[in-house]
Order: sequence, then structure tokens, then C-alpha cells
Amino acid sequence: EDEDGDVPMRNEEMASKFHGCLDGKPNQFTPEAIAMYISWKCYKEGRKLSTGESVHAAFKYHYMHM
Repeated sequence: EDEDGDVPMRNEEMASKFHGCLDGKPNQFTPEAIAMYISWKCYKEGRKLSTGESVHAAFKYHYMHM
């Protein structure tokens, strides 16, 4: 358990929850997956704010035009 009393997910469990969350209609895990992707691009890869904004705009456009 973490300090909030939540039990962290195992890698396999997390992978099964996020599998396909960016395919087709959004589900409850889609926003978190997009946020994690933007964070990875900007912080881990050292991209600038404009990259994060562009990724956000692209996903927004994609889901608005489904």
C-alpha cells in the first residue's frame, strides 16, 4: 500500500487496463494514458511545451471527429 492506503497495480494489471484505451472510443483510462504520454514526451524526451500542446490538440481533434 502507498501512503494513501491505495494498493498499487502490478505491471501486468496496468497493461491489461490500458490495453486498447487509445483505440476507438475513449474509455475511463484514456485521459490518464494521454497524460502519461504527454508527460513522457515532454519530461523524459525533453520536448518543449509546444509538443505537449500539439499532442493534446491532436487527441482532442481525433476524439471530437469520431
